[in-house]
Amino acid sequence: MPPFIAPPGSLSPISPEKNSVKMAFKKPCLDCGKLSYESRCELHRRRVEQLRDIKRAEKKKAYYNTDYRKRAKLVRDTAIVCHICGDGARLNDPWQADHLEPGNPLSPLAAAHRSCNAARGNKPLGN
Repeated sequence: MPPFIAPPGSLSPISPEKNSVKMAFKKPCLDCGKLSYESRCELHRRRVEQLRDIKRAEKKKAYYNTDYRKRAKLVRDTAIVCHICGDGARLNDPWQADHLEPGNPLSPLAAAHRSCNAARGNKPLGN
């Protein structure tokens, strides 16, 4: 059987926005049943994203309170060496307060260059 070739002018199965493959057919929205190429229709997708953003903001507000900001400022102001690379201060690479346990806002903080902290990402130390 020959491979399926979409007729000219039809929807491409590749989404230009996300650079990912879309379903070639519509399926019902998980919330209302309206047909959509995604798992939710546009209205419900936006609502789910808004709820997720609200939850993230509440969590961030609870964890990154005044105490955290004071601890982070103290770490940045007293930084001498980056705990990741071991180098001193760098021009145009400011200090950041890095969590020693990624994803745990209550973990101890250590000084790191912004570039080192970004390169480490959410990986544990030593990896």
